[in-house]
Order: sequence, then C-alpha cells, then structure tokens
Amino acid sequence: MSFLLPARALRHRYWVVERDGVEVACGGEYVPGERLNARIDDASNIRYVMELTAGGTFDQSDGGCFGDNVCGESRCAKGDPTRGSDGTGQALIAPTDGSDLVVHGGWAPSFGAVSIPDDCVLTALVEEPCVSSFLFFSTGSVA
Repeated sequence: MSFLLPARALRHRYWVVERDGVEVACGGEYVPGERLNARIDDASNIRYVMELTAGGTFDQSDGGCFGDNVCGESRCAKGDPTRGSDGTGQALIAPTDGSDLVVHGGWAPSFGAVSIPDDCVLTALVEEPCVSSFLFFSTGSVA
C-alpha cells in the first residue's frame, strides 16, 4: 500500500528574518525603519515568492530581487532550480509606522504544487518614554 503525501509534509520550510546575519525569531520585535533580510530557510532547488503583507518594503537599492519580474516593493520572487540555490534572501526596510512586519509567501520545486509556510510576524519595538521623577523636599516653611 502506498500513501501520497502533500509537498508540505515532504519538506517543511519556513521564513527567516535576519538582523545583521543573526536570525530574529518569528514573533520577535523589529526596530521601526531598520534594514533586515528575509529568506526561506532552505532554497535548494526551489523557486519562492515572498510578500510583505502588513508593512515594510523590499529594498531595491542593491538591484532588488526581481530581475525582469518586477512585482512592486512588497513582493519578491527568488530562486531558479536550474541554477541551484538562492538562499541569500532579500533586504527589506521595516515599517516606520509601527505596523506588524509579516513575511508571507510560497515555494515550489520548479513546476508543481505550491507549499505555503507559516507566516513570520514581527512586531515593532516600542520604547517606553523616559520619565524622570523629581522629588522635592521642603526643609522649612515658605515665606
């Protein structure tokens, strides 16, 4: 008896967001306006598309990720199974308005079923305002 498994069950891939080459855990925080890198964990012999669904833009100042397939600043197509892995990902600029940064997309080995990894969501780091406390002591009466 043979069982057919969906592509997702054969190989689970996931989105990676990095800050200066160090992975930022999904569910973590970003600094508004900072430059990050997004990629799939293993780009071996696949094509993948990423989309920033809530905020942020892919940084195209370094040539972008599109080649001839310009899809706008929120989408990025990567990989070509005939040329091997493209695991470098793509630089992005995090939202400046405090909205969530959501990396969404799918991958497929050349032609065939598309697998959709879980979204990777980062929230804006909110710095608490610095409030100084001053204590005033009275050592006598006010004249």
